[in-house]
Amino acid sequence: MSLKANIASMKAERLDELVSGDEKVIWLMSPPCQPYTRQGKQEDIKDTRAKPLLNLIEMFQSVKYKPDYILLENVKNFESSESCKLLKETLVKNEYAIKEVLMSPLEIGIPYQRLRYYLLVNSFI
Repeated sequence: MSLKANIASMKAERLDELVSGDEKVIWLMSPPCQPYTRQGKQEDIKDTRAKPLLNLIEMFQSVKYKPDYILLENVKNFESSESCKLLKETLVKNEYAIKEVLMSPLEIGIPYQRLRYYLLVNSFI
């Protein structure tokens, strides 16, 4: 099923419509990096480009079909952002297991050297 909606203003009910209820739910996320990058203004949650991620965090409690897994990728520095802190607090509150990794994509065969932040999450503690 295709999703044609603005995540920044999406409601939990719309997200739930995309899930049948008998399948694993996986959220793959790569939020815009501009609010967090070293070369940017580092406005974090004040940057309008952070709104889609912040909306997902906010509606997490209301979503009927919570994700079984989450994979988030972003730039180095995202891990120290307020956005990341809010996301991890929400996940811990909902008893998710979290693994964070800073690594170069070169380590897994992708020809890109700059460090990336990866957040790996599962609901099976």
